[in-house]
Amino acid sequence: MMMALEWITKEERGDVKYAIYTDSLSLINALEADNWKDQHEWLRVTKTLLAGTTNNITICWVPSHCNTYGNEKADRLADEGSKMDQSQAPVTFRIVRAKIRNRRWEIQHERAKYIYQERRKSKEAERAWPASIRQLYARLRSGHAKELKDYQKRFLKTVSSDICIYCEADAVETIKHILCDCSQLEERRARTFDGDVSIDMLTTHPDICRKILAARFKQLNKERKLVEDEGGGSPQDCTRHQA
Repeated sequence: MMMALEWITKEERGDVKYAIYTDSLSLINALEADNWKDQHEWLRVTKTLLAGTTNNITICWVPSHCNTYGNEKADRLADEGSKMDQSQAPVTFRIVRAKIRNRRWEIQHERAKYIYQERRKSKEAERAWPASIRQLYARLRSGHAKELKDYQKRFLKTVSSDICIYCEADAVETIKHILCDCSQLEERRARTFDGDVSIDMLTTHPDICRKILAARFKQLNKERKLVEDEGGGSPQDCTRHQA
């Protein structure tokens, strides 16, 4: 509709009558509505062109797929056009936003993709942990934790060496090294899990990984404590009793 009006406006011939046929009833209704809140960019341009032209233009609505002369041909041409290269086709901001919102989010970082795989939400086990433990565990899992010497050297610049001091492997102290390879936690790994421990278990088996890592990071051992009165009531009951 907009492109048809642009073509007609360039003509500016008062002696010619123009007719635009469309099977879009929603477009007809939008043009008839005098709504200053019109958000669609092309609709605003279309209304401006209609209001400013001196040409004699008639807009007609025709039902689709009813063997109306010309309409079936227009549908066929539109279908052919939709299969052509669209890289240079103009789009509005709303179309771009809708495409982005409808696109399924995917992890791009290779290490993060391996650790998190298809998971988008924390497991039930993690949601039951105290907030401080969830936060520390999430930072360790991502590798962006000030507790890791690798992070301290690369980002914080607070240490000169990122080598793990708890084993003789002369390896960089990353979360993968601590969880899977560090000799200090070898016995803890064997007692906690029957098999080889891999880095993706930070996502698939958070409870197991937390138990292993707690040997190095004591903060992962903390549990939420409830204050109860002598009668075994809740913290709220205790507060009321004291008051």
